[in-house]
Amino acid sequence: MGFYVAHGLLTALVCVLLVRGVMLDLYARPSMAEENAPPRVCVEDADRLFRELSSRLGGNPALPVGDTEVAERELDLWEHRWDDELARVTSRCEKARTPEWDQAIEGLQELRGHLARCGEDGRMLAATVRRKLAGARTAAGAEKR
Repeated sequence: MGFYVAHGLLTALVCVLLVRGVMLDLYARPSMAEENAPPRVCVEDADRLFRELSSRLGGNPALPVGDTEVAERELDLWEHRWDDELARVTSRCEKARTPEWDQAIEGLQELRGHLARCGEDGRMLAATVRRKLAGARTAAGAEKR
């Protein structure tokens, strides 16, 4: 009988510790957006956002006439998600700021504005942003050393 009581107490303790750990993970620790990321991670995030944006610059295939509302809604959702992600990356990378980083982020915002204004091919602007990201990547690598 004593064995079952000890087993029950041990099981209850493990369950309490498991629930406590989950609660701490969910509510007590700062989220990734609040933590400061290292410069390399910041540049990788900015590079990912650039790739997403530059894939949009090439344009999408022509849609049938009836699907324009669906396409506009999808583009609007994508734009909001992309803007939110850029804001999250810039706030998370506040300590990793360098002049090169600021230029790369400005370039991303300019490229995003170009897409919103015209929607046309922005290869020249994309090439400029690519160079700025390369400069930020070089600066992030030099800072780490």
